[in-house]
Order: sequence, then structure tokens, then C-alpha cells
Amino acid sequence: MYLNVVVGNGTPIPPIRAKANQEYTIKLDDYAAGNFAETRVYIGGFKMISKLGGLAPMYPYSFTLNGLDHLKELDIGTNNSGYRNGNFTELPLTNEVNLPLLETLNIKNCNALATSIGLRTANNLRTVEAIGSSIGGITLPEYTQVETLHLPSTVTDIVLHGARFLKDFIVADRNGVENYSNIYTLDIDDSDYSVNFKEDPSDPLPVDWLAITADVLEKESP
Repeated sequence: MYLNVVVGNGTPIPPIRAKANQEYTIKLDDYAAGNFAETRVYIGGFKMISKLGGLAPMYPYSFTLNGLDHLKELDIGTNNSGYRNGNFTELPLTNEVNLPLLETLNIKNCNALATSIGLRTANNLRTVEAIGSSIGGITLPEYTQVETLHLPSTVTDIVLHGARFLKDFIVADRNGVENYSNIYTLDIDDSDYSVNFKEDPSDPLPVDWLAITADVLEKESP
């Protein structure tokens, strides 16, 4: 197949004849002089792309993401807590979008992103980095294989059905301080890692659900 990319209204990047089992990298700033203001990027043959990485410096605000069957990584976030992109308010990931191979979603510090994220079809998901965003909720597959789930303190509903592989779970504010005060629904049905998964039954569980539940319930106290 051929990979075709057009940046803005400029000259198209020369088509690349892509071969199976090989990686191809196109540095967009080579064609846009590092100025991405109001620049549209068109990618033909998107269906076969496995990674969209390092998009935060482009300050994206609008996506048309169709045909994501082979996407393994979507990296829009940044570790820079001072990052601000007020135009990025919506990410078109819904439970109807087919994401069977997606392993990593990074929307960290995308402060204006306030919609809920639907990942019900992402059965291969392992990592979600969302602290510093403003999403209100996230939907995961039943018996998800997710191992790392970092959510912002803006979430109000968390449903984890059979999240037995979850090792690193936190709900925190932009500064990384744990904050479960906005959660009204915490459903962890069949998500206990269980002593059967531990080499030593005396080892603590990877996620202290009792402590987290106590934090959630504390706001209901007089």
C-alpha cells in the first residue's frame, strides 16, 4: 500500500510505498516549519497506522479518526502540567468506534478535554494516562486487561467489571494528589486481584480498594 500525507494546503509529502512488517516515520515539522497554527493534516491509508504519537506540541483541537482497526497507541497528552490547549475539548472516541488493538491512550494534562471517553471495544488496552484532563468518565470493556489507570479528579463515575489485571489505579488532581471526592459511582464488581494471583498470599493487593472506597464514602458523612 502507499502512505499519503498532506500538511495544510501545501505540497503533499512524497508518497511512501509501505511494506508489511516495517515501520515508517514522517516528521510533520519538516514540512510545516514548526508552525502548526490552523494546519490540517490529511493521512491516507490511515487504517493500517498503529501509532499516533507526540501530538501535544501541535496543539490539536479537532480530530476525524475513522478506521482505527490497527491503532495501538494514541499519544496526545504531555507530562507538562502547565500545558494549556483550550481548543481541544472533544475526542471522538465512543463505544461504537472499533479499537481492538489499542494498548495505550495518553490524554494527560489536556485540560480542556471534558467529554467522557468510550473504550468498550478496546479489549487489548493496558494503559490510560488521563490525569490533568477534565473528562467526566470512562467506559472500559468488561474483564478489561488494563494494568495502569490514572484518572483525573473530575471523574464522577467509574465502572470496572472484572478488572483483574489492574495494578496501578489512581484518581488525582493535576498536581498528582489523590482526590476521590467527585466520585458518586464506584463499581468494582469482580475486580479484586485475588490471592490466587499472588505468589505470597500475605502480600498486599496491588489496589487498596477498601481505602479508596472509604475515601469515596467519606464525602457522604455529616
